[in-house]
Amino acid sequence: MLIGELGYTFPDFAKLRMGIEFNQANENWRDWYPTPKAQLGRNDVVGRRNLTSIAFRTKADLTDKLALNLDFWNYARTSTAGPAYKHTDSTTVGTVAASSSQDIGNAVELSAKFQFSEKIDYGMGVAIFSQGSYLKENFGDRTMTDFYAAVNILF
Repeated sequence: MLIGELGYTFPDFAKLRMGIEFNQANENWRDWYPTPKAQLGRNDVVGRRNLTSIAFRTKADLTDKLALNLDFWNYARTSTAGPAYKHTDSTTVGTVAASSSQDIGNAVELSAKFQFSEKIDYGMGVAIFSQGSYLKENFGDRTMTDFYAAVNILF
């Protein structure tokens, strides 16, 4: 598996951080402790096994307490000889027989975090996943949208 990230923070402009992230694993990859959410985006549609993903990520601290993130993810199968997999890396998403395409889909994610106190922050966001031809040929055309809200408490 290969993971790479490159980015730059503009300290004088809302601490704006812009970056690119690359992930790639072949069809034999197995995560020891697979965890969903945020590892490859918030939609939790695919896991790392047989996946190549690229993300363009931005973050801006609008104030000392408020931060915004906007990310764009693109997902493709590393090998067309194997299917895509969920984050559990043993459950397939679609089949090779139904599609020979590498294009799994893409996602756009917008989130905000408000730092209420030193130990409490609130977050909310939306993630929109658009299916690529591999998923369309397996399941039909649909767009998946996730909304979430979270409270993080440090103790």
